Amino acid sequence: MNKAVGGQAIDVIAKKEHVRLLLKCKWYTRPVGSNVVQDIDAARGHEAGEIAAVVSNAGYTAAARQFAAANRVMLLHHADLRQIDKRLSKTRAINTRRQIP
Repeated sequence: MNKAVGGQAIDVIAKKEHVRLLLKCKWYTRPVGSNVVQDIDAARGHEAGEIAAVVSNAGYTAAARQFAAANRVMLLHHADLRQIDKRLSKTRAINTRRQIP
């Protein structure tokens, strides 16, 4: 799925119980830049998603990591998806921006 939300594309919207996860997926040969992280953060503002993440195979630039940390966007390697429940349970307490009705 690739859903345009507020002008930004979200590749996956996952929901478990009352937690929604918005994912932007990138398969790059170079590290992902901050513009991609800004895109998913902006999409979160338009969608009822409380956790936003970027998934990539190629790592992240320093600017992307800095923006993600300041805006509570998870940066994941595609292998991290196997244990996403564990990652979310650790992040959930600090990563809520809005409540899902």
